[in-house]
Amino acid sequence: MPGKVGTPAQDVLQALNQFDPEWDEVDAALSNPNAYWPLNYERPFDNSFRGVTSMIPIAKVLPLKAAAHFDMNQNDLSEKDYLLSLQIDRSLASKCTLVNYLVLNGVRAIDDGILWEGLHRHIWNDSQLHEMESGVAETDMLALAAKTFRIERACSFQTMKMMQSKDSKLYEDLNEENFSEAWYFFQIRPIGWWDQDRYSYSLVAQNAIDAIHLDKGILTKLSDDEPPRSQALWVYTPITQTIRSIFENTEPKIAQAETNRRLARLACRLEEYRIAQGQYPEKLEELPDLPAHLNQEVLSEEPLRYERKGDGYLLYSVGWNQKDDGGVVAKDDKEGDWVWPSP
Repeated sequence: MPGKVGTPAQDVLQALNQFDPEWDEVDAALSNPNAYWPLNYERPFDNSFRGVTSMIPIAKVLPLKAAAHFDMNQNDLSEKDYLLSLQIDRSLASKCTLVNYLVLNGVRAIDDGILWEGLHRHIWNDSQLHEMESGVAETDMLALAAKTFRIERACSFQTMKMMQSKDSKLYEDLNEENFSEAWYFFQIRPIGWWDQDRYSYSLVAQNAIDAIHLDKGILTKLSDDEPPRSQALWVYTPITQTIRSIFENTEPKIAQAETNRRLARLACRLEEYRIAQGQYPEKLEELPDLPAHLNQEVLSEEPLRYERKGDGYLLYSVGWNQKDDGGVVAKDDKEGDWVWPSP
């Protein structure tokens, strides 16, 4: 940094300017509508944990840039920062594995703060609100989850095939990820155990897919209908049991991701209503042309909670526990309500 100090916003942008060449490269790549993270179906484990997570630190820079642009009254650049985060979503959503989905969810949790800050300051215009809502609407997180489970199943079947054939390169990767002890166990498994694991995995994955009802816009909890599991299952179908636990832990994240998407879209429409009418509506039903399922809980067909409060409003979902806590922010993704911050 040079000796001359400007405003905090100027200092932040000047500090970031040293990374302009790298940033321009990222921007150019993400601006390509055909950009996606490659997936090698022949060796899916090779790129399961590599590369994709680099999107998180990139996403973290965007709210910092947007905040500086807000303070310098460069609202069009703040909008551009938010739209770039939506382009990250697009690149992650194509050929989406479970890692992609979770990273995408993390990106949204970080960068929706840009949208909210603009709503809080009341600086977005109708055109910006429409463009940003359209970008958010582009990625249906329920439909993407169903697609992700199918891709994850195909990748896991191929990985099991490689493990059964004692693939040496896979062993090196597993050893690198501290799974080497498990490798030796898999080398002595009877063929029938592999078949049982594949069959059980197929049922678990299909249950996860069937729990997503796109026609109703809801997600059914997997754990509600699960029978008790015996310890023997971990011996005969260890991969299935591991994946089952991962799927169950991912379900609340899927529900929250789709809920946040709906809340963000509603927030854009509420701001458009305020611009046109001079105040927020008394009920969400007053918003014109609401798409199907937009004003709906993800875990039921009940409407989302909304209350106009003074010059702002309270907008939230009752969350994973399906208990209305009056808009108390969740401590984690399974407790409390999922709340959109009031402007």
